[in-house]
Amino acid sequence: MNMQGEVQLVRETLEGIVEPSVATSVLFDSLSVWGRGIPQGPSEVLELVRGPLKDMLHRRIGDEAGPALAVLEAHLISIANPVSVPPSLPPEPLEDDFPELEESGDLDVVLDIDFDEDDENDTMTAQMTAMEQPVIVLVVAGYREFAQRLTAAIGMERVHTITVGDVNELRHSAFSTSPQIVVVDAAQPAAVAAPDLARALKALPDATISFVWGEETRYGKELRLRLEQLEARSLFLAREEGIEPLLDLVLSRYKTATLPPPPR
Repeated sequence: MNMQGEVQLVRETLEGIVEPSVATSVLFDSLSVWGRGIPQGPSEVLELVRGPLKDMLHRRIGDEAGPALAVLEAHLISIANPVSVPPSLPPEPLEDDFPELEESGDLDVVLDIDFDEDDENDTMTAQMTAMEQPVIVLVVAGYREFAQRLTAAIGMERVHTITVGDVNELRHSAFSTSPQIVVVDAAQPAAVAAPDLARALKALPDATISFVWGEETRYGKELRLRLEQLEARSLFLAREEGIEPLLDLVLSRYKTATLPPPPR
């Protein structure tokens, strides 16, 4: 199992005991406290689980976190220390099992196919086509850590993040990728003057939501002032309020994007 698989195991375990938005926020905040990027390998993931994640989860749900964490730790330990099991070979078929082979050397197989299920198959195909559409999120920041934590917490199958560091990159990526959400990390801001960034956010398509994370910072306060002067629509979130509203917004966009089309 690769690193992404191990982080996914943590996320899926959390989502089995709490709401997805709570699970993703616990994982995001744990990675923030971890402060070492994304854990590399099962040993580091286990260290994350036993440290920041354990503390965060106990704060959210109390003693109920214990059993789930114990199961998660056992999984990670087994991944870190796999037991070698020799592969078993499938038994060879005996000629007595297929007496017709002795006579002609051929084996006729009759398939019973029902061709009256076209409508059901069409519906299934439409649903499969509508699934697995990750939400595209542009992150305007001076570093990639925020986008990396966002991807790890929500999952690559549900979100696709792109970090941009200046106004030209923002405009180009907004045109080429049509993001649903643009997040400004005001805690680790890109080297862009707040008035310039405010004008670029104002020019985003109406369907794109802009979101300022860390509005309590000096950069966040100035950016909010500039956006309000331009009467630009944007959402603001202070770090002490927690990341959950942003993660919930991404998850809601993912659910909307993956709804199957209505039956014909």
